[in-house]
Amino acid sequence: MAPRDSEPLRPHRQGFDSTYYINKSNNQSKTIWRGDKAVEKPFDNRLLTEQFTTEAVRFIQSNKNKPFFLYLPFTAPHFPVQSHPDWKGKSAFGGEGIKARIRDYGDVVEELDHRIGDILKSLKTEKLDQNTIVIFTSDNGPQGGQLAQEKPYRGKKWSALEGGTRVPCIIRWPGTIPAGKESNQLIGAIDFLPTLSHACDIDLKAVSNNSPVIDGVNVLDSLIGKAGASHPRKDLLYWHGKTGFHASASAIGNSSSTARVPSSPMTLAPASS
Repeated sequence: MAPRDSEPLRPHRQGFDSTYYINKSNNQSKTIWRGDKAVEKPFDNRLLTEQFTTEAVRFIQSNKNKPFFLYLPFTAPHFPVQSHPDWKGKSAFGGEGIKARIRDYGDVVEELDHRIGDILKSLKTEKLDQNTIVIFTSDNGPQGGQLAQEKPYRGKKWSALEGGTRVPCIIRWPGTIPAGKESNQLIGAIDFLPTLSHACDIDLKAVSNNSPVIDGVNVLDSLIGKAGASHPRKDLLYWHGKTGFHASASAIGNSSSTARVPSSPMTLAPASS
């Protein structure tokens, strides 16, 4: 398997038309890329959230007259947690006398909230806010030893328990998804592709060619609250690690089951109700 930062795996060779990215997490890389060109080295970790937001707004402005897909994976609040100079000390996170690194965490999250607001304002300025689906979610639960809390769930990042895999998910589509609607239905990030494709009248079978099988399901009816709709996602299987503490799998559905994975092949039976 090719290294994750090898040229064939760079985003512009995986279907993205324009890119501005770091090719690893922000604690493992010091270079910002545009395509195959390094445009900043070393980058200032404190400024990444602002820089990614600026690029996102430019992308929206440049593509406002045609359909577009914008994938914006912010690095914040991934460690190292370092406040933007304009946001340092703004959050007062944790109260008086709190350690600087904890205060920085609050500052970083508050800046992230503000920058997402800038993107929503850009959509409104370009008169796109009523016809754009916006999804805000995370890739995993909090890391052990960090400042975020996974409560009331058990487990953290790097585990297959719900504290490591259950994340916030906010979806905005004015006039279609009711504002303030809450759902306890089970969905996964793998469901976004078929769901968004269906919402945009794109037939994945017609454009997939010889692409791998899509594991996600279309959950649009559940999101919009369609009367009588049956939710297609019944369970999810999470698998993490190969050996030791992190080698585990979870099947999450009407009930959950977790298994520690041995070094030899195994089969995980579906969770029973």
